[in-house]
Amino acid sequence: MSRQQLLENGFWHVENVLDNQLLQKIRELGKIHSTISGVKKHSGIRQPHALKLAPFICELFSSQKLKDSISEAINTTDWYVTNHADLHTNALSGWHKDDGMSYGNGGYFKQKLYHIDDPNVFKVAIYLQDHLDFEDGLKVIPGSHRTEKIQSGIEQHMGVKQGDVIIFDTRLSHTGQISPIPKATSDKAKNVIKNIHPSILEIKRKDIDEQSKMQELLSLFRKHAGTRQSVFFTFAADSEWSKTFAIENMKRQLVELPSECQSAFLPPRVRDTLKKYNVNIIDQKKFWQDQFQK
Repeated sequence: MSRQQLLENGFWHVENVLDNQLLQKIRELGKIHSTISGVKKHSGIRQPHALKLAPFICELFSSQKLKDSISEAINTTDWYVTNHADLHTNALSGWHKDDGMSYGNGGYFKQKLYHIDDPNVFKVAIYLQDHLDFEDGLKVIPGSHRTEKIQSGIEQHMGVKQGDVIIFDTRLSHTGQISPIPKATSDKAKNVIKNIHPSILEIKRKDIDEQSKMQELLSLFRKHAGTRQSVFFTFAADSEWSKTFAIENMKRQLVELPSECQSAFLPPRVRDTLKKYNVNIIDQKKFWQDQFQK
């Protein structure tokens, strides 16, 4: 059933996978990390190459349920992480796909690939807090992994709880929080918006540029709703499509980093941690070693 959902809808929402105590630990480390590292982007902070540069997220793989969910989703235990991972803090996001088509040149697959069932490469989205009160978590368009149109279909907000995992096709249209003041989806959230409404109006009346207004509105919302963090990472099963994707996807990620961080490989201590948790890594793949130099 999970496999069928992934093929038909482009995503699978798996409930109660990760231990909340583990996620809280990663959440606290992420708060500290975001104050000293990362790339300021989309009104928040994003840490590219997070397995390498925010290695505490590797502890996610201590969860057997996470690894079992990935294996169930693609119907094989023979998968590996591709080294592409992001740690997000309070960032806004527009509608997009993770297949790289928006960058041109055929994207990460080097061609349009919406006509095939399964290119064997997927993302995992892990939110480090609940997203039940506001539309500030993941939204998707079911079935959009089979069309190049980004916004074509009915939007669906994924009301995730801390501990849930969403596995999705990289071709799926999705977004995170779009507006600095997102739509309320519960009575509790509606009361929050009601209480801060005077402050919202005050900010909107300010004689400042729109970007500054957006940042102030987002800061106001986060003051009441709390820090929003998430981890996204990519995994794959061997295929020509996934190999091409992994290489091109990492090339894009490395461009976002300072020159001293531009290695596609993971540090030895990170590789050892993942090995301890019985996770295969792309560093072991010959096509990866042939493409990148340590």
